[in-house]
Amino acid sequence: MLPNMDIQGARNIAEKIRKATAEQRFHMAGQEFSVTMTFGLSQHKENDSIDDSLNRADEALYQGRKPDAIWPWDDWPECRLF
Repeated sequence: MLPNMDIQGARNIAEKIRKATAEQRFHMAGQEFSVTMTFGLSQHKENDSIDDSLNRADEALYQGRKPDAIWPWDDWPECRLF
């Protein structure tokens, strides 16, 4: 939850976290690995219930978890903003 922030601000924060995480290399049991992250973003609308907003975020997360579903934030058409 990012109160008082619009969807673009949330995208910017999510992208910073995604990039920082992807650039890290972790070591465990003699092996190196990296981690990726997927985010589900939704902006609360005036007449939405909390469930409506959370369901849209959940759907965005589900869509982002599909194979080969890496979308640059700037290329998302508005219909992708669940």
